[in-house]
Amino acid sequence: MFVALTTNTQNELTTESRSTVDDLCANGDAAQPFVVHARRLRREGLTSVPATTRVNNNQTRKPVFGKSTSSKIKSVMTRRTVDVFVFRLHPLTKNAEIVDTVKDIYSDVAEADIQCNRLKPRYEHLYCSFHVAITVDTEKFQSALELFMAPDS
Repeated sequence: MFVALTTNTQNELTTESRSTVDDLCANGDAAQPFVVHARRLRREGLTSVPATTRVNNNQTRKPVFGKSTSSKIKSVMTRRTVDVFVFRLHPLTKNAEIVDTVKDIYSDVAEADIQCNRLKPRYEHLYCSFHVAITVDTEKFQSALELFMAPDS
């Protein structure tokens, strides 16, 4: 059964049951231009439908940390890399000295998680530079970053 809204001569809304689409099209109301229907609906109190809420994709989501209380879900240990550039050291400084210094500053890191690469400086006889990549757990990333960027480190 098809229900349609039509107007009678007094411009009041009434509901009529129509069994077929042909009956609806045969009526003079259905053949009116859309503008006439839109003006009538606006005059008689058409309410707008609220827009659906959308998630703003520009918002940055913070990662969720913790342990699962259920045995069905297992978390994956994620790791991040803290990149530190050390420059203007004595030209005879070795990679092992840099690795030892990193281990002294941040004792939670294993030696396998530290990659130290000597960079080519402009004036090799005056100073040397290093790129140190320290891999840490995501949970400890912020504290490691703050620790390595501290002025007394």
